[in-house]
Amino acid sequence: MVIAIAGVAELIRDFGLFNAAVQADDLSTEQKDNLFWTNTLLGFVGTALVASVSPLIVLLYDEPRLLAVSLAVSPIFLLNGISTQFRVELNRGYRFGALALGDLIPQLAALIVACTMAICGAGYWALVGQQISTALCGLIVVFVLTKWRPGRPHVHSGRIVEQIRYGANLFGTQLLAYASRNADSVVIGRYVGSAALGIYDRAFQLLMAPINQINAPLTRVALPILSRARFDRELYVRYLLKSQLVAAYVTCTLFFVAAGLSDKIVLALFGSDWTAAADILRILALGGVFRSSMQISYWIFLSSGKTDKQFQLDLVLQPAIVVSLCVGVAFGLEGVAWAHTIAYAVYWAASLWWAGRAAKLPVLPLAKNSIRIMLSVGLPLFAMSALVNESAMAPVLSLGVGVLMVIGWIAVVSTVVPSCVRDRRELVGVLQARRRRSKVTDDAR
Repeated sequence: MVIAIAGVAELIRDFGLFNAAVQADDLSTEQKDNLFWTNTLLGFVGTALVASVSPLIVLLYDEPRLLAVSLAVSPIFLLNGISTQFRVELNRGYRFGALALGDLIPQLAALIVACTMAICGAGYWALVGQQISTALCGLIVVFVLTKWRPGRPHVHSGRIVEQIRYGANLFGTQLLAYASRNADSVVIGRYVGSAALGIYDRAFQLLMAPINQINAPLTRVALPILSRARFDRELYVRYLLKSQLVAAYVTCTLFFVAAGLSDKIVLALFGSDWTAAADILRILALGGVFRSSMQISYWIFLSSGKTDKQFQLDLVLQPAIVVSLCVGVAFGLEGVAWAHTIAYAVYWAASLWWAGRAAKLPVLPLAKNSIRIMLSVGLPLFAMSALVNESAMAPVLSLGVGVLMVIGWIAVVSTVVPSCVRDRRELVGVLQARRRRSKVTDDAR
């Protein structure tokens, strides 16, 4: 309940400056220093904001325990503000392995903290401990991994007007997206109750896990590469097509299988007490196919510097998503889930069209790619997974069978279907090029 509201402070903390700095052609030492202090100040503002609105969060949910929780999580935003430009430095240096460690180590450390607190009887405070541990450990890890150290602020040099302008448009987009992304949680928590929200949230977290753990790192890899290639139209489109293949074959396939195996996944991860979340997961996972597919539009807006055009799009579509979720709550949890899926299917098509228009790019090949992979890979795997889901196999065994089906079916289509054969060759080429770049970088070091 708290994170659904307080997450706005996380957007303020970033203000789009992470992507603005990554996308910039060049950054002086003074600009880096000013960006660091700007993010730190914004992080402090986020912390102060969450602390100050804590009583309002209590009133919204009519839950007195949320006051202490809100105050406890408020320092997270300052910690994340301090760490932002350290992550930028790793990203601009193409140190993707270090960035992955900066994500993985804090998550594992926080998981240990949360599980320990839960075993010791801390209850929901284990989740608070997890959030704080993630932010604190994340700052420590990226600080250690980065050789760059910020200097003092530079008042008369190091202008960051372009980065602020880019970030402001992106902040507006992210704020609108955040409102629509969390509207379902707020509406369910307010009108259906915390128990129903718990069921919905378990399914929603499973939906967001691949997006956060796969698409977000892919964005960090794709953004600097696409940004450097944007002045060569032919090369830029080729990179977009290759980037889309990675996202489509990984996350889209994963969501189709998750939709088919929803009952077994929930039983394996949460146990029989959470079976009500399985139907919600099935519906949300189908929406996840479109949420992951629209990542390519996001990359076009960011890498081409057209964040203002994305903001214009979201001024129309994101409020429409919120309205659809509010209508869906009248039909219960499944109504909200279906509203989410349908809304993001519409958003995927509209955002791809608008991104192509904004960047003056041909996006029909991108749309055809997505639909082709959905039909040739995703839907057959969904059907096969649904059959396994209805079987009497144990949940863990079912998941193992699901993994084998994915491997087997992709092996078949990438050998027999001509378009998928071309995709396989493209992906192999991307991986080989990545290994060559890594070797050159290691040799240079």
